[in-house]
Amino acid sequence: MQAYMMVNLRRGNGLEEYIPDKVIAEVRSRADIVELISEYLPLKKAGRNYRALCPFHPEKTPSFMVNSAKQVFHCFGCGIGGDIFGFVMKSENLSFPEAVRVLANKLGVPIPRRSISPSERRETDRKEELYKVNQMAMEYYHDLLFRREGTGAREYLRKRGIGQAVIEEHRLGYALDSWNGLVNHLLKKKVSLKVAGELGLVIAKKTGGWYDHFRGRIIFPIFDLAGKVLGFGGRALGENSTKYLNSPESALFNKGQSLYGLHVAKAFIREKGLALIVEGYMDLLTLHQFGFKHTVATLGTALTEGQIRLLKRFSEHFITCFDSDESGIAATIRALPLSLDAGISCNVVRLPGEHDPDSFLQGGHRDEFQEMLSRAIPIFDFFIDELLSKSDLGSADGKARAIDEILPMVARIQNRIVRESYVKKLSERLGLREEVILDTMRRPPRGEEKRREELKQVIQKKMFPKTEEAILQIMLHFSHLIPQIAEDGVLDDFENQKLKMIAKALKEIYFQKGALVISDILTSFEDGELRSKISEWAFLDGSFEEAFLEKTLRDCFRKIKMGKLKRDEEALLRRIREVEKEDRQDLLGELLVKRQHLLARERDLIEMYKR
Repeated sequence: MQAYMMVNLRRGNGLEEYIPDKVIAEVRSRADIVELISEYLPLKKAGRNYRALCPFHPEKTPSFMVNSAKQVFHCFGCGIGGDIFGFVMKSENLSFPEAVRVLANKLGVPIPRRSISPSERRETDRKEELYKVNQMAMEYYHDLLFRREGTGAREYLRKRGIGQAVIEEHRLGYALDSWNGLVNHLLKKKVSLKVAGELGLVIAKKTGGWYDHFRGRIIFPIFDLAGKVLGFGGRALGENSTKYLNSPESALFNKGQSLYGLHVAKAFIREKGLALIVEGYMDLLTLHQFGFKHTVATLGTALTEGQIRLLKRFSEHFITCFDSDESGIAATIRALPLSLDAGISCNVVRLPGEHDPDSFLQGGHRDEFQEMLSRAIPIFDFFIDELLSKSDLGSADGKARAIDEILPMVARIQNRIVRESYVKKLSERLGLREEVILDTMRRPPRGEEKRREELKQVIQKKMFPKTEEAILQIMLHFSHLIPQIAEDGVLDDFENQKLKMIAKALKEIYFQKGALVISDILTSFEDGELRSKISEWAFLDGSFEEAFLEKTLRDCFRKIKMGKLKRDEEALLRRIREVEKEDRQDLLGELLVKRQHLLARERDLIEMYKR
């Protein structure tokens, strides 16, 4: 039976495409990664590889490598890597299916079509209709801005310093101060008002009929990356209504998954290797007017996980510049755990007084703002400064409370050197020895064991144990050893779930095909972090000497199995403590027996690896 992958590409006729696996394989076999990447940047021969300055982050010394034999690339500076599809996805901001289609067209590989199911067709047609109605509304609002009725709105934008080029680039508009301006327009266009109601453009009256949602407002269309209208924001021109109004959530618009201005800013973010994040529509428009076009806005909300994921496609270096009031400070601090978990670099600019980015720039401080961007402080420093400034550091209780709030965040820092530097900084700021802070981190307060354990699991998901990485590299470069590794069962004892996924994929591909091909492995994963890690390992084929492979494997097996026993023992000890608190003698004896069995297995393991 033919295997297909669904391609979520919307085309003019509303059809979607399906790409057979054999087409993906054909594209891969015809393409040459060196030729492909040479069309984007100059490559220089460097031994068995080719080298260049990385196109995905600023650097002065080339760390971007391409291997023709393995058909992979990897940057040892920013960590991005993959195969031909991964390069096109990253360079052109495409999904995997879109990248396949681009390369297939380039190489003359036809993509067969197959008809979609009735339910898929209905869903596709429904979304196309919603996009079409949003587009019509956007054109209506934009046209009104330049008519006589839009004089007041144009004058408002002029006074706010927003020029014609920015107005056109962001397709700003104006909604009449009328209950039925858009309603009448859509009726003339024979558009279903029920569909417009699904998008929040019009609202149903209790007595029947419809009325406009946006009235007497500057309109800010919100676009997706492809330039399609997802929803709208509106700024009141009068003083008698809510200042800002957004489209409600719909089949197209999700506030927490969208960023205002990203369709314009994405190219500038990639060029600068940096994204500047602000809160509001006018902040963004003013920043773009002043040339800071690598700016996006969060639609008036605190930064969300979905927005970080979206923005991370273009850069892993962010600067937030939210309002300097209490709500802006709170929004900045809420971004801290998200940035730590996402592994991004996030700095903060704090504006003086009651300024927001719009008022600061309009006040004639462009050069000062540029300087502030260059001196932006890490978000963790901002968090510590804010917390300690509001803490009673003259008392032991005040210090303890501050430590209690800060340490969970310190524990989330993935880089050990950075984590230890903050422990040192806290030691200096609080007048405590580093050992005291470290001991507090290791020994959570009573009642918080569960929370700390959950936090530990989050951190472990982000970390790649070296012994587990070593086994995967051996599997990748010495695939004939995979049967031996699989038979030992050590892969089941991996602590890191992502590495366990890779191990399972390598094993399955090997037993299916009798060999490993890097491109097959990369195609098995959607996770960009995993693809980058595999591409990095592909360049490390000289890391192990064949004569010492058996010893290396044996050492890795021992460490991984001992680690698994230690984790099991820790979990069992936690359970024993819980049972002791509950005074459950019936369970306690059973758990103590299990612990004795674990200790016996540990002794057996030590003896086995002594031989």
